[in-house]
Amino acid sequence: MNIKEEIIKIVTDMENQIGTEIMGDLFKKESTSSKDTKIGSNQFRDIASMCAKAESYVEIELMIKYSIAKANKGESWKLICSNNKIFGDIILDSMNKVTKIDETKILENMELFFGYLYWQARIWADRYSNDSNKNKNHNNRMPDKQYRHANRS
Repeated sequence: MNIKEEIIKIVTDMENQIGTEIMGDLFKKESTSSKDTKIGSNQFRDIASMCAKAESYVEIELMIKYSIAKANKGESWKLICSNNKIFGDIILDSMNKVTKIDETKILENMELFFGYLYWQARIWADRYSNDSNKNKNHNNRMPDKQYRHANRS
């Protein structure tokens, strides 16, 4: 397995740690406002960009810890996931795994990690969205076969 595949595996393995039942409460496709309780996937793209500019891993780790500290209890970075850890700690644990892949390219690998996490968070946000309009459109419409059957006389 090459480095990129190892990093992608770390990202995809996060789904089980987070838990699909809370994905809709955690991720949003776009940026979030300061009043939002979800994490916008664009945050991960921004962090990936910061990794490219950072001079040390500690800078990125500190930024993640700051994001955790400023979140409200039980929301976004502090949302308790299915493995009973807060989301921010899952990120920090995953970052730690990435650092062990190649200790000579930590920041490059962090940039890849957050880039892949951006893609994956968009997928999770789309797949597990609990947006009321999306649910309303799917739940209030009778499937075509049932609709035809229900309207037969």
